[in-house]
Amino acid sequence: MIKSIVISALCIAALMPAAFAERISQCEWFVGADPGPGNGTAISVGSPAPQVAANFTAGTGSLAPGLYRVNIRCRTDTTQRWGMPSPALLVIVPGLPPTPIVCTQFEWTVDNGAPTPVDVTDGQIITLNQIVATNGLPVGLHRLRVRTTDSGGRTAQFSDNFFVVTSTNPVVVRQVTLLDYWFDTDSPTTLDVADAPNVSFNQILATANLSIGLHRLNLRARDDVGRSGQPSQAIVIVTSPFGTAQTRTITAAEYWVNADPGPGNGVVIPLPTDSTWNSPQESVSTVLTGLPVGLYQVGFRTRDDLGRWSQSTTDSLIVGPVLVISSAGNDIVLNWQSGAGASQFKIYRAAAMNGSYALVDSTTAQSYTDVGAASVAARQFYRVTFQTTALSAFRLPEERPLRP
Repeated sequence: MIKSIVISALCIAALMPAAFAERISQCEWFVGADPGPGNGTAISVGSPAPQVAANFTAGTGSLAPGLYRVNIRCRTDTTQRWGMPSPALLVIVPGLPPTPIVCTQFEWTVDNGAPTPVDVTDGQIITLNQIVATNGLPVGLHRLRVRTTDSGGRTAQFSDNFFVVTSTNPVVVRQVTLLDYWFDTDSPTTLDVADAPNVSFNQILATANLSIGLHRLNLRARDDVGRSGQPSQAIVIVTSPFGTAQTRTITAAEYWVNADPGPGNGVVIPLPTDSTWNSPQESVSTVLTGLPVGLYQVGFRTRDDLGRWSQSTTDSLIVGPVLVISSAGNDIVLNWQSGAGASQFKIYRAAAMNGSYALVDSTTAQSYTDVGAASVAARQFYRVTFQTTALSAFRLPEERPLRP
């Protein structure tokens, strides 16, 4: 007796106007008596879609030989309604070995038209993606019927689905000719654009008359027959009290290492390279010394002539180990220091300072002996790198109590 059978069906939600498009979100199957919507065996359908391929394996080990009806039904995510069961017939024949059934062909038809065959790649589970022409169909409800043929030449019963034809007009690509935009409830401003099915909106919008706070920017398009689309909305925040833009001057800058102490609490960068804070753009530099070996995050921000601090700009850096090289006979001995968190040191060697460094070895210790290296060449150049997964415990500025 066949212990299980693979069943494949195409489920299609009823086609409706775009604003009410249905998508299938759940499917289930049952054999025999209807257990009620939502109580059948679930079929995985993935993401909701107007049509899904319902592929599942139905266990038949408990069924006696004979004719059975396998029912499939689906539920849509918009109306949350279960559809009517779509039946298929299943025959259990005694004495047959459990041979896999392979689907070789699909057939589909609309209403009572002649079936259209679709050759598919043979398989136990297949997916049918087919564009069904609706030219010549009248406006209204239509039935789409789908069935399969297996490798034994057996044709299944039709699985019925329904769709709606809402218009018989030919598809015409419309052109966007005008754009309207406005803030809040203001009157629209019309922008003429080059006619095209898709256009880009690049416009500098004046905000001098807007109050400080939250505002809604509305944008809609008009096509070449004068129809306006629904507005697309975006949120704009006006933060400056100035009616016109004013150039601000940088008056100070600071940096910090690892832990941000807050605006005004970092390490002061004394002066820009020209020794004067007098420009909207300044070139500054600072030298960090005394950092232990490790990984660091460095932050930087500036203050303008109104006393406002900018957002922080951050970057990372790694301070490598200090390498000491000495010789012992024909051996070269390397020693270095490391901070907490460093591990798996890698030793590289080259014949010239700017040459190509090749990996020699790796170690978790803080020393390495390159045996016999002094007898190979008169001069050898070395680099030691390390891996770390945590920021160094070092920080600038030091921790301090919060201000009252």
